[in-house]
Amino acid sequence: TNRMNRLSQAESENEVNLFRMQGQIEQERLNGDLLKIQHEHSTEEAEVMGKAESARIAAFMDGLQTSVPKPEDRAHMWQVLRKTEALATVTQGNCTLYFTPSDV
Repeated sequence: TNRMNRLSQAESENEVNLFRMQGQIEQERLNGDLLKIQHEHSTEEAEVMGKAESARIAAFMDGLQTSVPKPEDRAHMWQVLRKTEALATVTQGNCTLYFTPSDV
């Protein structure tokens, strides 16, 4: 009877370990699915942001077409505007920024 009790106890422990491992496998599978969904969402978000930026650039270029006929000049104006926006964003933070003459 002692031997049967030990065998029964070992069998119960094996079943518990088996269920624990199955739970861990399922948890990892769900974690993988979650990561996949998060990656898809971040990719879609980046795509939407890229399209919005593209539309913004196109509107800027089209809006200046009559007053600034050369595309190179409009592109340069866009770059200056973007640098100004970037500087405005940086100045809102609590940091020190150093410029070289070529940066200005």
